[in-house]
Amino acid sequence: MESDYGVKCYAVNRLDRLTSGLMIMGLTGKASGKLAEEFREGTVKKQYVARVKGRFPEYVPFEQIGQLMAS
Repeated sequence: MESDYGVKCYAVNRLDRLTSGLMIMGLTGKASGKLAEEFREGTVKKQYVARVKGRFPEYVPFEQIGQLMAS
């Protein structure tokens, strides 16, 4: 980020590799440390939103989600 945009930031967490691979970044060392602490303590709430074409099944076991995405 710094070399491309001139913004120094600190990696905190990579959320859910199997979904979007979202990266959480802190713009200061202090902010990054606080965010990392919240992840360690489990105080971060994750919420998933999906865009679906057609009708999505009522329940899909976690293990089968990748198979649905590939089809």
